[in-house]
Amino acid sequence: MHIRVTDEQLADINGGLKWIMFQRDGAGRMVGGGSWDYPLVDTRLQLLLDRLGASGIAGLRVLEPGCLDGHITVGLCGAGADVTAFDVRPSCVIKTFARCLAFDFHPRLLLYDARRMADLGTFDLVYHSGVFYHLENPVEHFRSIAGMASRMAFDTHTARPNEPIDVVDGYQGCWAGEFGWQDEQSGVGPRSFWLTRPELFRLFAECGFAYERLWQDDAAPNGPRGFYLLTRL
Repeated sequence: MHIRVTDEQLADINGGLKWIMFQRDGAGRMVGGGSWDYPLVDTRLQLLLDRLGASGIAGLRVLEPGCLDGHITVGLCGAGADVTAFDVRPSCVIKTFARCLAFDFHPRLLLYDARRMADLGTFDLVYHSGVFYHLENPVEHFRSIAGMASRMAFDTHTARPNEPIDVVDGYQGCWAGEFGWQDEQSGVGPRSFWLTRPELFRLFAECGFAYERLWQDDAAPNGPRGFYLLTRL
């Protein structure tokens, strides 16, 4: 992937927004800002592409909840997907547009709240990364999005061992604090609910999905994390 805009246009994109991360193309040109150097193809996206083989996600209609500032969106577009991405924060939708514009990608971008899902249509794949564990009722969210695609690429943290257990919507997990609207990398509410890993798998099954674990890190800094390919039974 290569940035397509002129140096002057790129400077305008990079300087006009409050970025979280930057990315470099094959020629070393940088889009974005901040202190986080992020790969053009997210590590978990690469695992998915490796798993799916030569066809990958090219031509697939992909829904991306919680696009943040487009750092994963460009990877999905670069892999040939027909992407619909959304975020609840207007600033994130604007940054995603600007980042994609630099690469001459044109996904469908929506201002939308993952906590209040309605019918967005159907897709071939939901690429669900970094959103689930920021929700106060992730069970309700997953149930609402489960019918939108026959496959999901699903990345989330789960409850840490020895955390106090509570129950939300019939599922066990623990509460975590969020920083709200002030922090774009946080949930917009005051707290979120992290399911235990067995309960996450039970939710997958309840909603009619089999899962394949593509990556797992039980020592991740913010708590155990896993990346799964879900396929409707």
